[in-house]
Formats: sequence, structure tokens, C-alpha cells
Amino acid sequence: MKKNYFLLLFISLAFFVNAQITVNHLGTYATGVFDQGATEIAKYDPVSMRLFSTNGANNKVDIIDVSNPNNPSLITSIDITPYGGGANSVAVFDEILVAAVENVDKQANGRAVFFDTNGNYLADVEVGALPDMVTFSPDGNYVLTANEGEPNDDYDNDPHGSVSIIDISGGLAGLSASNVSTIDFSGFSMADFNASVRIFGKNGTATIAEDIEPEYIAVDKNSQFAYVALQENNAIAKIDIQNAVITEVVGLGFKNHSLASNPFDASDKDNKINITTWPVFGMYQPDALKAFEHNGNTYLISANEGDSRDYNGYSEVKRVKNLTLDPIAFPNASVLLDKNLGRLNVTSANGDIDNDGDYDALYSFGARSFSIWDANGNLVFDSGDDIEQQIAADANFSVYFNSTNDNNNSFDKRSDDKGPEPEAVEVVIRDAVSYAFIGLERIGGFVIYNISDINNPVFVDYINNRDFTQNATTPQAGDLAPEDINFIPSVFSPNGNDLLVVSNEVSGTISIFQVNGLPVITLPTVTTNAVSMIESWAALSGGVVTSAGTSPVTEYGICWNTTGNPTIYDNKTIDGSGIGAFISAMNGLSSSTTYYVRAYATSEVGTAYGAEETFATLPPPVPLSDNGIYVVMFLMAGFTIFTVRRRFI
Repeated sequence: MKKNYFLLLFISLAFFVNAQITVNHLGTYATGVFDQGATEIAKYDPVSMRLFSTNGANNKVDIIDVSNPNNPSLITSIDITPYGGGANSVAVFDEILVAAVENVDKQANGRAVFFDTNGNYLADVEVGALPDMVTFSPDGNYVLTANEGEPNDDYDNDPHGSVSIIDISGGLAGLSASNVSTIDFSGFSMADFNASVRIFGKNGTATIAEDIEPEYIAVDKNSQFAYVALQENNAIAKIDIQNAVITEVVGLGFKNHSLASNPFDASDKDNKINITTWPVFGMYQPDALKAFEHNGNTYLISANEGDSRDYNGYSEVKRVKNLTLDPIAFPNASVLLDKNLGRLNVTSANGDIDNDGDYDALYSFGARSFSIWDANGNLVFDSGDDIEQQIAADANFSVYFNSTNDNNNSFDKRSDDKGPEPEAVEVVIRDAVSYAFIGLERIGGFVIYNISDINNPVFVDYINNRDFTQNATTPQAGDLAPEDINFIPSVFSPNGNDLLVVSNEVSGTISIFQVNGLPVITLPTVTTNAVSMIESWAALSGGVVTSAGTSPVTEYGICWNTTGNPTIYDNKTIDGSGIGAFISAMNGLSSSTTYYVRAYATSEVGTAYGAEETFATLPPPVPLSDNGIYVVMFLMAGFTIFTVRRRFI
């Protein structure tokens, strides 16, 4: 596999500490389909300058031209019907698209289906039940799917939640089940978990393997570990990717909303903003999760949306007013159980600590915040009540506080149920400057925080491309329900500027924003040498790195293939670091074959390539009559470049 695009999420620059950023809307792609999941997940390919977007309304993946980000337009769509019941997620890496496709029978195993960026089918393999998210590892060697394994509505068929790890290091040709490791949680017992891991499905009769539901996957920079959000279970699993082993499951604990730092608005019936403390514990229950590096260590940032199990066969959702509260734990229950706290949706699966039929504690869904965790699942920072407070103080949007995402006349209507619902998250890092973008599924838009100090992030701005004066079902209403956020760095952006792509599930729109004020980045500059000393099995090339750009060159060499535009995920040499000239050998070539070669130079910004050179290897050697043998050795600068020319004579 190929291009070094994933490294761009770990961009590092020198010279800048306090960049001030602004965001402006450029353009929107609109499907014209309301509330049918027509644009849920969208990923960008920098070579074709295309977005690939899941379209649940027609069971397709839309291919969208964003070469002009002010006017994105549909090119074509990939029909997913031959492969299953719908694409839940997509990912793009090195001009390869993969879709996570659920089965027509949602409780049966799904598939990971691979296409090129023109939508041509390449390969597919079976993964676990209900693959809900898919991602590439940063090194391009693995594809991982989070297989949620949800039960059916009667809750009498509950497949195992699992993670599938697909080894694509050898390419997609011949990809088969032998390249797939699907791992579940059947090897765990309750003794392996802390008390905040929730195993409760079907009134507590579900097994651990059935109950755990992987939601989202983040992979560390070195492609060593995957971190999996187990949303309903209020936990994160850590996976050793190469060995396909779940090393631990960490419960995330609970957020104490009685503390002065953690108030929230609990009622949708008081017709006012009332952010105050309550005797409630919030379950973090993250949806989106991103891994990032800070001072050489891996951290995770989570969007703490919250989610519940609410099926015909079993539902955990109750309003506080419908629960019997323990009189000792809640001596003021009569005050709580009116339109104040009584409206709040909580779980009936947690809280009856002494099993006497009444509730000694209350647990609500989600934390209405974003959090930063270390690689061991320890909480480093939580934004507390800041998201609700910032919207409440916003001159333009306070009058739409905690609105829902399908009705523009809905002030305060989500206060009883997860509030703004942080859903999506993206992280941009440039040296000491780090920003987080968090999408809010209900009121819409996204908040921006400077997270350069991971212990004390600072609010920057709130952007919402939604017009509450319009009918929510019409295109004039703008963006409703952001589900996915992706950053496109300037060096791979279609307009040469930093961009942010936001997919909005309810409105069926994808909006592109320009991010201004981030430190400027540049790739290295490298040229490719002409190919020389061509034999049937080998040849020489090389290059010159003339500039490092804004970050040191960590690796340079040449790469080659037989299809054109070779990248470092094809065949390559590693010939050094820094700047300067180098010579490289290509060995093990096939005779009478056309090859394409480019020099490359990699920095933390990304990988730059020189111009492509084309050459054809010689025909195979012709045996001569006297059966003699000779060997030719090519030498350069005192060392052997290659030494394998043999002929029978």
C-alpha cells in the first residue's frame, strides 16, 4: 500500500506557539435528501481530490469532486447493494477506498469492500457483525473495522461485538480470509474490568462477548496499538494490532454532575437555560475517538455523545420521575421529580446499588463534553459544562440552546437527553499548537478548542452553518447533525489552504470550511535521477533532496512499481535522511517489463515525490553454447550496488 497521508494528522512545525485561527465556509455539497443518512461519513483522497461519502438513503457511496471546494459536485456513485445491506463507514488511503458494509441480515457478518478511487471493485473480505466504522493504520499495512454486533429489535439474537484486523501489507491481490483476524471479547470475565464497565444487556443476561459493542477505532502514530470506543459499555479497549490481541478493557468512570465544574441543563420543559448541578453521574460513552501525540506520548480525545439500548425486547431508558428513588440517597426527591430533574433520561441498568428495587444513584447518557485520556485510559481533562455554557453565552445561538437536529423550533428540547451531543472529533497538531474540532450532533456546528496544553484546553470559537429561521426540512436550513469531521492539510488541499470537511447526517449535506491562521507548512523538495545501468533484473536511479520544507527530512530514497505514480507503499529503498544527493538500486526486477520510479523525501509534514521516470528492463539473458559463466558487478563509491548478472556461455 502507499501514500503517507495519515502522518498529516500528526503534523509538526517549528517556530509557532500561539496561532490564532478563524474559519469560513467555502461550499456545500447537498444531496437534497432529508433525515435519511444521505451524508454520514466522508473521507478525502488527495490525489484525485475527491470525497467518498456514505449514502444510506440509496445504499451507495457517493464520489464527490472537491477540486473546487467552493463548488463540490457529484461525479458518480458506487452501488453497495451487491455487497450487503449498506455502507456504514468508509476510509481512503493511497488511492484505495474501503467501505464497511453491513449484511442484509444485520446480525450476520458484514464485509470490508475495497475499490479504487474511480469506484472499480478490487477485493472484499468477511468481517464481524455490523461493521460500523473502518480505518487504515497510519502505515497502510492494516485495515480495522469496529463490528458493533447490535442485537435485533426483539433482543433474541445478539451477535458478538468484535474488531476485524485485515493485513493488506502484501497488497489487495489475493486478499482472502487468511488475511483477516476477527477478535471478540469472549476471553474476558467481569474480574478483568473495573466497576464502570457496563455489562447489562437484556436485563443482565447477555454474555460479555454479546454485550460489548465496538463503536469507533483510533490508531496510534506508530500503527502499534488500536484504541476502540465501546460506547454502550462506557469503556475503551486497547488492541495490539500486529498480534491481533485485546490487551485490556478500561472503564472510563463516571462524571459527577453534583460538582461545581460539571453542571448541565436537565429539563426540556422549563423553557429556559438552567445549567446547574444535579445529583447525577454522567456516563462518558464516547462515540468518535482520535489518537494524537503530545510530548512524545500517545493521548486520546473523545466526543462524549452517550448512547442507550432501547429495543422492543429490552430498554434501559427511563425518566427520573418514573424511577423510585431511595429516600436516604435522595431526601429531596419531591423537588427533583418535577419538571426539573424528573424529565432527564437515565439508565435503569445502573443505580440500584443494594438491589432493593429503588435507585441509590442516577446515571445519565453521555457527558455533554469532550475528554482527553492518556494511553492507559486515565482521564487527563474533561471540558465539564463548557460546551453548554459557550452556546448559552453565544449572541447568535443562545436562543437555540439544546435544539434538536430535525426541527428549527426546538429550543431546550434536548436538555433532557444528552444536550448538544458531542459526536465527531478531529485534531490538528502543528508543533506546540494543537486544536480540537468537536461536532455537536443536535444543535449542530462544531466547537474549536486550543488543546496545546492538554491539561487546560481553551475555547476558541463555535461555528454553525445552520439557519434556524428556515424550515429544517429544506436545503435553506443549512447543515443539520454533524456526524464526521476531517481535516485536509494545505499541502494536499485542492486550493492550497487548510480545510475542514463536515458531514451532516440529517440535512444530507457536506460542508467545506477554510481554516485560516494555522502555521504554514511545506513538503520537502526532491528531484528524480534518470535511470541508468538497466539490466533484465536491476537498474540504478536516485535523486536530490534540495529542501527539507518546514520539517526535517527523516527518510529519503526511491520507490517504483509497474503501474505508474509509485509511492513509498510500493517497492522502495531507504537511502538516508536530511538533504543532499543519493544513488539507489532497484533489484529483483522482472525482465522485459516497464517500470515507473520516483525519488521521495519524507518529513513529519508528509511525503514529497520527484518527477516520474519510466524505463523497461532488458530481455532475459540468452544462453551461449560453451556453458561458461561470468558475473558483472556494479560498484559505486566503494560499495556494491548490485551483483547479480549471470549468463551461461
